[in-house]
Amino acid sequence: MLRDLLVERIKGSSRRLSRSELESPWFSGEFKSVLIESCEESPKIRLQLYPDLGSKALDLIATPKGIVGHWTFVNNEEQSAGTARLTRIIGISLLENATALTFERVVGARVERDGFLLDVTPVTGGDETQVFVLIDSSGAIKSRHYQDRGVSWTEQLGAIHNFEGAQVHWTISNELVTPISPPSPNLFQFVKSSGISP
Repeated sequence: MLRDLLVERIKGSSRRLSRSELESPWFSGEFKSVLIESCEESPKIRLQLYPDLGSKALDLIATPKGIVGHWTFVNNEEQSAGTARLTRIIGISLLENATALTFERVVGARVERDGFLLDVTPVTGGDETQVFVLIDSSGAIKSRHYQDRGVSWTEQLGAIHNFEGAQVHWTISNELVTPISPPSPNLFQFVKSSGISP
């Protein structure tokens, strides 16, 4: 039965425009969010956050091989350590969202009242990260719970996409998704003056 539920495949690439609210001890604000997903083979993510006034606040690239973020307004060592945590939380979460939940990824399952709680192989691989996914009886994802390097957070899916935990509150709303042609591999590499338009 579980195998029959997990047949969804995420195909193609997309551009996602949304509003993001981010609250943490190290970095907070409301932003216009520009996300490019390339999902043809292994997932690749490019996320940029723009405040209503001022220059780009975050430029993040995430692939299964690594996650790198450039934060504009980081002024001290404490902020640097905190934004490094934020970079991993955002990158891991977006990679999971861009990757199909297939039966082959499931390493454990428990029957819940309205579906299943699944222990799945994380997109980033390795032993540092654990991902648990709650699905309903139709196979739709309701939430994800993450553990990574001693911190944990939960993702709730809905009209407002919500991430909470590890002293971080992050919401995504008013999302507009547009299918696009496969982007250039160069988009997922940091180069001088690289960027995507808001």
